[in-house]
Amino acid sequence: MDSLASRVPDCVVLDVHMPSMNGLDVQLQLLRSGFRIPVVVITGHDEPQARAQCLAAGAAAYLRKPLDDVALLAAIHDAAAATRRTTA
Repeated sequence: MDSLASRVPDCVVLDVHMPSMNGLDVQLQLLRSGFRIPVVVITGHDEPQARAQCLAAGAAAYLRKPLDDVALLAAIHDAAAATRRTTA
């Protein structure tokens, strides 16, 4: 979150299960702070409620581990491209 003062990324990849703040907490903090950065969520423990919450909060994609590198790169590309189209 601190790095957003100097640079805003085209896309953020968040793991649902992280220390301190989970991925959904970070996603919601971004929204509360006014950042409209596309988010791709990844998880090793797919839970229907977590999936629904992340997608409802605006996640562009929700992917399960183990990740397919092509699918991850495609999700990042699509999320960033969609944001560029809506802000252009």
